Amino acid sequence: MPNNVSGGSDTPVVSPETEQIEQKRSHEVEGENPLIQRVQLKFRNAVGRAMEEIPDEKIRTGIKKIQEEVLTLLKQLQEKSGLDDKSLQLFEDEIIKSKVDGFISKMALDTERDLRRQLSAQNKVLKEGLSSTQAELKKEMYDEMTGLLQKKYLLSGLKNILAMLQREAYQDPVKVSLMFFDIDHFKGVNDTFGHQAGDDAITGVGKVVRDKFQRGSDVAGKFGGDEFVVVMPKCDSHNAAILAEDVRKKIEESRFTTFKDGQAVEFKVTVSIGVLTANLHRFLNGNIDKAVDYLINQSDVLMYESKQKGRNRVSPKQIELGEFTV
Repeated sequence: MPNNVSGGSDTPVVSPETEQIEQKRSHEVEGENPLIQRVQLKFRNAVGRAMEEIPDEKIRTGIKKIQEEVLTLLKQLQEKSGLDDKSLQLFEDEIIKSKVDGFISKMALDTERDLRRQLSAQNKVLKEGLSSTQAELKKEMYDEMTGLLQKKYLLSGLKNILAMLQREAYQDPVKVSLMFFDIDHFKGVNDTFGHQAGDDAITGVGKVVRDKFQRGSDVAGKFGGDEFVVVMPKCDSHNAAILAEDVRKKIEESRFTTFKDGQAVEFKVTVSIGVLTANLHRFLNGNIDKAVDYLINQSDVLMYESKQKGRNRVSPKQIELGEFTV
């Protein structure tokens, strides 16, 4: 015996869900006349669901509004044209479809605009957060007085340069030059003009370095106290010595200003520079940290040679840097 037949009767068993849907449909098509009933049903078919099944109140309100507009339009058409009910039905589908399609397009446009506004607001928040993060990162990376890299980021930059140059040093060596210098008699500047003068001297020297080394591949930083380091990838010993001499001369000719006892005072400083140029040969990546230390130390030694020779001068040297050097 079929499952949907009971007690020999051919009457189908109607599920509660089906009954509920039919009740909704019956309720939905209740109206003053067949025109209202048809329009309500056709709207249901065009929208794809009963009005009660639409969760968005804004959409429900919009559908009801255009449904009323269609009814008004059809009633006016029927009154003015004298069309009978059957003839009027020929126009209903096109009018309803047009109205529903227009409503859906408008809703899509409104949704897009809302989405753009939300994205714009989110982007603004993200940009403000990014700007704040960039400002914090810049403050951490760069020395406040000179605008040059802090020591940690200077060394990181040197390490990255060596790693990059390693890719080109498999057959022929690649040159990299370092300039290491500090301010001569820096303690004397502080003792004579005050500690503010020392800060002003560091700031002034930092500006000279920034102005001189604007090539994107160069890395310049404040190594500590009154010490400075500039890394110049693919710069040979001749050009490195010329650049160092330009820096030395520019600083020597500069006039720095400070305030002492409420009055502006001009003073001058000089620097002693060590310039190391390395012919970089291939070496294992694990030795890059050792190579960084080796280059810094050798550059520092050259700076002290300049001091021993009378200060305010440049001491250059060229070395081979490879697997067995470090």
